[in-house]
Amino acid sequence: MKKIILMTLLAPIFSYAYYAEVRPLGKTSGAILYRLDASELKKGDITEVTAQFKSGDKVEMEEKATVNETTAEFSKYEITQNQTKEKGLIEIVGDVVKMKYDIEGKPSQSKEIKKPKDLVAPANFDRWLKKNFAELKKEKSLTIDFLVWDRLDTYKFKVTYLGEEKKNGSTIQKFKMNINNFMLAAFITPIEIDMNEDLSQLVSFRGRVAVKIKKDDKFENLDADVKYFYK
Repeated sequence: MKKIILMTLLAPIFSYAYYAEVRPLGKTSGAILYRLDASELKKGDITEVTAQFKSGDKVEMEEKATVNETTAEFSKYEITQNQTKEKGLIEIVGDVVKMKYDIEGKPSQSKEIKKPKDLVAPANFDRWLKKNFAELKKEKSLTIDFLVWDRLDTYKFKVTYLGEEKKNGSTIQKFKMNINNFMLAAFITPIEIDMNEDLSQLVSFRGRVAVKIKKDDKFENLDADVKYFYK
């Protein structure tokens, strides 16, 4: 027991920060809609991830997650959507996914489901890609259960490996995500993800993002071009 405690106390702690620029889909330059500031605090196999979508100094949305680097799974995921006054909390307890959803002015909602084999959320998606990359290269595509926190549900998506591309002297690994639902596919643009050669960093993301955009006094879903920068 003493050895276990000592190993825990001596586990190295690493911090890591990066940011991204969020523009309308198809726009890789010009006006920035939002800035995404993200940080990761690693202690042993566990990483605490925090991501904030900002408009100026105003935090429009914040996501926090606890991720296991060995399994590429998250154990806790918290969402605060300030634009729409929504909050979500997802916790994994054993093989059960416990979900809670709140919106200002309405009763709290909750739901429990059996944990799918490949449960993926924004916070652990890049880890899942890295862990399953060899199989993706072999099979070309795999199916995941993607968490949709504000629906208290998961939707099946197909993740496809598109291959490598040389860009500005660097090797880019390219992926695509499509929802596995014929009816919903008409409303959800396929998501394109570019990562660096060893899958340690996101390079760009094109598709539906978590933050929303205001049109005619209403917040609507946003499809965006997102470019990442590392400090």
